[in-house]
Amino acid sequence: MEFNQNNSATRFTSPLITTGNKAKVCMSHKEYFEKHRGRTNAILMGDNIEDRQMSVVVEEHSANVLTIGFLNDKVEDRLELYKSTFDIVILNDPDFGDIIEILKVIN
Repeated sequence: MEFNQNNSATRFTSPLITTGNKAKVCMSHKEYFEKHRGRTNAILMGDNIEDRQMSVVVEEHSANVLTIGFLNDKVEDRLELYKSTFDIVILNDPDFGDIIEILKVIN
């Protein structure tokens, strides 16, 4: 996005990343992963099941990938799917306190 002097968004820039194309955009930027090849740990976070698809590219370049899913609505209907898709599932749109605690533990 581009912003004006008032810090208001004025237009979107390419590539426009959406839920439907996140994985494709991620795959088109493999140079980022090549540049950071020495980093073997990654955390992938998302609030949509499709966000997990990005891990395909991340896993090609990282030995250890921790996936965290945020489940904010239809929790009862979607919980089992999220649990089978992500390593950790965080419910009901909390602040990032849980993520900070996870990072402290794995640090």
